[in-house]
Amino acid sequence: MSAPAIHFTHLPEPAENSCRILWIRHGETAWNTEKRFQGHLDIALNETGQLQARQLAARLHSASKHRFLTINGIHSSDLMRARQTAQALAAPLGLALSTHTTLRERHYGALSGLTADEMAQQHPEIYEKLTQRQPQAPLPGGEFLQVFYDRVTQAAHALALQHIGHTLAVVVHGGVLDCIYRHAQGLPLQPTRTWLLANTSVNVIDHSASGWLLRSWGDTLHLEHGGRDEVDQRVA
Repeated sequence: MSAPAIHFTHLPEPAENSCRILWIRHGETAWNTEKRFQGHLDIALNETGQLQARQLAARLHSASKHRFLTINGIHSSDLMRARQTAQALAAPLGLALSTHTTLRERHYGALSGLTADEMAQQHPEIYEKLTQRQPQAPLPGGEFLQVFYDRVTQAAHALALQHIGHTLAVVVHGGVLDCIYRHAQGLPLQPTRTWLLANTSVNVIDHSASGWLLRSWGDTLHLEHGGRDEVDQRVA
C-alpha cells in the first residue's frame, strides 16, 4: 500500500477537531552512514545531519506562512540526534522544544551499536528472529517489536489528543516512523517495509477521533541529494 505522493506544502485543510502532525526523521549521524543499529544509544548528528536540519528548518519556516501549516509546537524524542534536529527547527519558529522518552527508537538491547553483519556473526539466533519481524520474539535487554509498536502508537495518540486543532512538528527515528506508517495504513508488523524512512523526511498525518489519515510521506525536497535511508537494506 503506497502513501500519497504529495508535497507537504500542498496539503488541504485538516479535518475539524484533528491534530496535524509533521512526523520527521532526525538528521544523519555517523552511525547511519555505517548502518549501525543505534536504538537507545545517544548518537549526535554528523555535519551532514546538521546541514539537513538547517535546510529543513528553513523550509518549515517558509511553509509555516501557509494557513494550514502554521506550526504551533515542536516535540521530539529525548535522544540527541532527534533533539538536535528539533532544536534547529524550534529556533527560527520561536517555539520551545518538548522532549519525550516515549518517542525513542526501539531498544535493541544486546544488538545495540552493531551492524547487520555483526549481528549475524555474533548473535545469529537473535538476528534471525529480528529479520523475521516476529512481534513477540524476545530481544535480550531490549524491546519486543509489539511492545515498541504499542509504546509509539500510544504516545502518538496521547500527543494528538493534547493538541487538537494544532499543527505539530515531531522529530523521531526510523523505527518510530515505521510504526506510525503501519498504524496509519492499517498494516501488520511482519511484512517487509516498502516505504522510505529518509533522514529529515517530512511525513504528515492528521490525527482525529475517527482515526489517522496519512496525507503525505517521504518529502525531502529541502535536501539537494535526498536523505539517507540506510535501514532500507536491513530491519526497519
